[in-house]
Amino acid sequence: MKKQMVFFLFNMIQLWALPPFISIEERVKECDLIVVGDVRVIRQRNLFEDTKTATLIVEKIKILKNTYKLNIPDVFYIYINIYPETFENKLKFIPEDGRYILFLDPKTNNNDVVVYKLYKEEPFALEPWTLQKENKIIFLNQTNVDKMD
Repeated sequence: MKKQMVFFLFNMIQLWALPPFISIEERVKECDLIVVGDVRVIRQRNLFEDTKTATLIVEKIKILKNTYKLNIPDVFYIYINIYPETFENKLKFIPEDGRYILFLDPKTNNNDVVVYKLYKEEPFALEPWTLQKENKIIFLNQTNVDKMD
Protein backbone atom coordinates (compact mmCIF):
# COMPACT_ATOMS: atom_id res chain seq x y z
CA MET A 1 0.00 0.00 0.00
CA LYS A 2 2.79 2.42 0.89
CA LYS A 3 4.56 1.75 -2.42
CA GLN A 4 1.36 2.49 -4.32
CA MET A 5 0.85 5.74 -2.41
CA VAL A 6 4.44 6.88 -3.06
CA PHE A 7 4.07 6.00 -6.75
CA PHE A 8 0.79 7.92 -6.94
CA LEU A 9 2.24 11.01 -5.21
CA PHE A 10 5.35 10.94 -7.41
CA ASN A 11 3.22 10.85 -10.55
CA MET A 12 1.00 13.69 -9.29
CA ILE A 13 4.06 15.86 -8.66
CA GLN A 14 5.20 15.24 -12.24
CA LEU A 15 1.83 16.35 -13.62
CA TRP A 16 2.15 19.77 -12.01
CA ALA A 17 5.86 20.13 -12.69
CA LEU A 18 7.13 23.06 -14.67
CA PRO A 19 8.24 22.41 -18.24
CA PRO A 20 11.95 21.77 -18.69
CA PHE A 21 13.82 25.06 -18.51
CA ILE A 22 15.06 26.44 -21.82
CA SER A 23 18.12 28.62 -21.47
CA ILE A 24 18.44 32.07 -22.99
CA GLU A 25 21.31 30.70 -25.09
CA GLU A 26 19.05 28.10 -26.67
CA ARG A 27 16.20 30.58 -27.22
CA VAL A 28 18.56 33.07 -28.91
CA LYS A 29 19.81 30.33 -31.19
CA GLU A 30 16.32 29.08 -32.13
CA CYS A 31 14.36 32.34 -32.51
CA ASP A 32 14.28 34.43 -35.65
CA LEU A 33 13.06 37.61 -33.97
CA ILE A 34 13.86 38.94 -30.51
CA VAL A 35 12.41 42.30 -29.50
CA VAL A 36 12.48 44.42 -26.36
CA GLY A 37 9.06 45.98 -25.95
CA ASP A 38 6.56 47.46 -23.56
CA VAL A 39 3.64 45.04 -23.37
CA ARG A 40 0.10 45.92 -22.33
CA VAL A 41 -2.88 43.62 -22.20
CA ILE A 42 -5.66 45.47 -24.01
CA ARG A 43 -8.27 42.73 -24.14
CA GLN A 44 -8.91 39.44 -22.42
CA ARG A 45 -11.85 37.10 -22.37
CA ASN A 46 -12.83 33.53 -21.71
CA LEU A 47 -12.73 31.51 -24.88
CA PHE A 48 -13.85 28.23 -23.35
CA GLU A 49 -14.32 27.08 -19.79
CA ASP A 50 -10.63 26.19 -19.50
CA THR A 51 -9.10 28.61 -22.03
CA LYS A 52 -8.71 32.37 -22.10
CA THR A 53 -7.59 34.61 -24.91
CA ALA A 54 -5.77 37.91 -24.69
CA THR A 55 -4.63 40.61 -27.04
CA LEU A 56 -1.30 42.20 -26.23
CA ILE A 57 -0.10 45.45 -27.72
CA VAL A 58 3.67 45.70 -28.00
CA GLU A 59 5.49 49.01 -28.32
CA LYS A 60 8.85 48.13 -29.82
CA ILE A 61 11.81 49.56 -27.92
CA LYS A 62 14.68 47.71 -29.55
CA ILE A 63 15.31 44.78 -31.89
CA LEU A 64 17.90 42.36 -30.56
CA LYS A 65 17.71 39.84 -33.41
CA ASN A 66 16.01 39.98 -36.80
CA THR A 67 17.13 37.02 -38.92
CA TYR A 68 14.95 37.83 -41.93
CA LYS A 69 15.51 41.60 -41.78
CA LEU A 70 11.77 42.18 -41.42
CA ASN A 71 10.46 45.71 -41.12
CA ILE A 72 9.08 45.60 -37.58
CA PRO A 73 6.50 48.31 -36.84
CA ASP A 74 6.83 50.50 -33.75
CA VAL A 75 3.55 49.02 -32.43
CA PHE A 76 2.18 45.56 -33.14
CA TYR A 77 -0.26 43.08 -31.64
CA ILE A 78 0.13 39.56 -30.36
CA TYR A 79 -2.84 37.29 -29.79
CA ILE A 80 -2.33 34.58 -27.19
CA ASN A 81 -4.26 31.76 -25.60
CA ILE A 82 -3.95 30.99 -21.91
CA TYR A 83 -4.45 27.45 -20.63
CA PRO A 84 -4.48 27.72 -16.82
CA GLU A 85 -5.36 24.08 -16.21
CA THR A 86 -3.39 22.26 -18.88
CA PHE A 87 -0.40 20.03 -18.36
CA GLU A 88 1.04 21.01 -21.73
CA ASN A 89 3.88 23.44 -22.25
CA LYS A 90 1.56 26.43 -22.76
CA LEU A 91 1.07 29.82 -21.13
CA LYS A 92 -0.79 29.46 -17.86
CA PHE A 93 -1.17 33.15 -16.89
CA ILE A 94 -1.83 36.39 -18.72
CA PRO A 95 1.37 38.43 -18.45
CA GLU A 96 1.35 41.62 -16.43
CA ASP A 97 1.88 44.92 -18.22
CA GLY A 98 5.55 45.83 -18.40
CA ARG A 99 8.77 45.64 -20.38
CA TYR A 100 9.69 42.25 -21.77
CA ILE A 101 12.13 40.57 -24.06
CA LEU A 102 9.90 38.81 -26.58
CA PHE A 103 11.11 35.69 -28.33
CA LEU A 104 9.05 35.49 -31.50
CA ASP A 105 8.61 33.35 -34.58
CA PRO A 106 7.24 35.69 -37.26
CA LYS A 107 5.06 34.06 -39.91
CA THR A 108 4.06 35.57 -43.25
CA ASN A 109 0.95 34.71 -45.17
CA ASN A 110 0.25 34.97 -48.91
CA ASN A 111 -0.13 38.75 -48.74
CA ASP A 112 3.25 39.17 -47.00
CA VAL A 113 1.47 40.20 -43.81
CA VAL A 114 3.61 39.34 -40.81
CA VAL A 115 1.96 37.62 -37.86
CA TYR A 116 3.99 37.64 -34.67
CA LYS A 117 3.72 34.30 -32.90
CA LEU A 118 5.31 33.45 -29.59
CA TYR A 119 8.34 31.20 -29.49
CA LYS A 120 7.29 27.56 -29.76
CA GLU A 121 7.92 26.98 -26.06
CA GLU A 122 5.40 29.63 -25.02
CA PRO A 123 6.21 29.81 -21.28
CA PHE A 124 9.69 31.04 -22.30
CA ALA A 125 8.60 33.54 -24.96
CA LEU A 126 8.10 36.50 -22.61
CA GLU A 127 11.16 37.18 -20.50
CA PRO A 128 10.96 40.09 -18.04
CA TRP A 129 13.43 42.72 -19.23
CA THR A 130 16.66 43.64 -17.51
CA LEU A 131 19.65 45.41 -19.03
CA GLN A 132 21.81 42.44 -18.07
CA LYS A 133 19.60 40.02 -20.03
CA GLU A 134 19.47 42.40 -23.00
CA ASN A 135 23.27 42.66 -23.11
CA LYS A 136 23.62 38.88 -22.81
CA ILE A 137 21.27 38.34 -25.77
CA ILE A 138 23.16 40.90 -27.87
CA PHE A 139 26.44 39.12 -27.03
CA LEU A 140 25.02 35.64 -27.74
CA ASN A 141 23.50 36.75 -31.03
CA GLN A 142 26.78 38.34 -32.13
CA THR A 143 28.64 35.17 -31.16
CA ASN A 144 26.21 33.05 -33.21
CA VAL A 145 26.58 35.36 -36.23
CA ASP A 146 30.38 35.22 -35.98
CA LYS A 147 30.27 31.40 -35.94
CA MET A 148 28.25 31.37 -39.16
CA ASP A 149 30.71 33.65 -41.03
